Amino acid sequence: MSKRKKEPPFLVELRKTRAKLSEELRNDPDAFFKRLDESSKDYFKSMGMNFYIESID
Repeated sequence: MSKRKKEPPFLVELRKTRAKLSEELRNDPDAFFKRLDESSKDYFKSMGMNFYIESID
């Protein structure tokens, strides 16, 4: 008999996050991509990469 290994907690959370984002994308693609652009700007701004932020706008 083979026993199935329990998934690590981070994989469980990753699956939940992917499912949530997939649902958001299906429901309202425009809002999803707007939020994605904003979070990308915040991420690159935190790393001091302002040239990337200007290319998004």
